Amino acid sequence: MEFNEALDAVKNNPNDAHAWVRLGKELKRVGKDKEAKESFERALYLDPSLEHVYEELLSLEARATLPDWVHRMEVGESPLSGEEKQRFLKGGVVGVAVLLILCLGGALFAFVRAPSPSRSESQGFPLGAGSTLGQTRAEAVPLGEALLLEEGLRVQVLKTFPDASDFKIRYYLDTDGDGEKDEFLEVKPDGERPYIVRLLVENVSAEDPQYLSFYGMSLSTAEGLAYDEDCGVTPEDLTGELPLGEKTEGNICFLVAEEEQGIEFMMYEPLVGSQRRFFRLIP
Repeated sequence: MEFNEALDAVKNNPNDAHAWVRLGKELKRVGKDKEAKESFERALYLDPSLEHVYEELLSLEARATLPDWVHRMEVGESPLSGEEKQRFLKGGVVGVAVLLILCLGGALFAFVRAPSPSRSESQGFPLGAGSTLGQTRAEAVPLGEALLLEEGLRVQVLKTFPDASDFKIRYYLDTDGDGEKDEFLEVKPDGERPYIVRLLVENVSAEDPQYLSFYGMSLSTAEGLAYDEDCGVTPEDLTGELPLGEKTEGNICFLVAEEEQGIEFMMYEPLVGSQRRFFRLIP
């Protein structure tokens, strides 16, 4: 099944465990391993009897230990990253310049080239002429302000709960010690705490109802340390479909280290496309 068909199946029936499995397989096929893992985990939450899904999760864990160039080749991309290509390109430019100097008897040719911004900090949906709001941590969307995403959703961070331990949360846990999460329990994992972000989302321009999964959400420190593990099921989870012209608010929850005090940003990278946006979580 193609990716769009699998995604539509989940949108049409978010309680169908088999639809989540199919979506997970498609995400895995295109190299979205983190999102694939979350799809498989959602399928197991809906139907714990799907034994083959545990094998899918194990294969994802094995793939996580492979070098980055292997993953790029698996999805049909160049084994060289953009940064590596840039390094080789710069090396080639230097070599040509030296050759010209030798051939022309010492005449100096200088080619000044502005450094290319990295993929993780530059690409994004422009909100207007020259707008760069949210494209980098330095230009993160201020707390309490809204940003219109490419898919037609306006997103606003309403409030944060850096320690949501008092919330009634069903954590996704490894209960048999085999390294695999297999059960939802109201027991907070040792050494970690839940961090909840409450969002207001409005469907401004998407004609088709938008399914609010927000797979691509993660928390980040100023230094770039990321937390992207879903803590489990919270009260008023932000999920379901949002038709054109309607708005809703709800929670998304992450597990962070118990001692972590440096969370400053929420990052959103959608399933389709490569546009990252940063939201500031502190005033």
